[in-house]
Amino acid sequence: MIFALTDEDGIRQVEVTENGSEYAICPENGSPLQVDARAVGGGRWSLLVGDRSYEVRVQKDRSTFTVEMAGRTWSFHLSDPARALVRSRGRAGRGAGLVKAPMPGRVIRILVEPGQEVKSGEGIVVVEAMKMENELSAPRDGVVSQVHVTEGQTVESGAALIQIGE
Repeated sequence: MIFALTDEDGIRQVEVTENGSEYAICPENGSPLQVDARAVGGGRWSLLVGDRSYEVRVQKDRSTFTVEMAGRTWSFHLSDPARALVRSRGRAGRGAGLVKAPMPGRVIRILVEPGQEVKSGEGIVVVEAMKMENELSAPRDGVVSQVHVTEGQTVESGAALIQIGE
């Protein structure tokens, strides 16, 4: 699920993947966080993050979740995943057309080669992150000028993957 997080720092995109009671929380331009969460009743949850335990209160109103923890409050609005993907592609398309890894992972497949023409939205590389394969698309029409990675390579969030020129 993709959420728009609103707090004192503004609005950011956060992706949350659930696997039973474990959640992988991947903030936009940040490091993923593994959380074990258990409902304890009355809108309260017990969270285990690393070796630290937290109690949070969660209130839901339609597609908005308000989370209170340790005197701080965050508001999360469930975004339309398709719209969030379009927004993230738009950010990737700025500048010279450099496609970067959205989160840490492993390059599974490279779907293009230098010199190949690509269209906006066309799949160019597949990155596995949190046991899910994510096909990243060309942010704009152009020609692949450089492939910065190899299949099987582990990448960090923000690592350069594919460069698309004019």
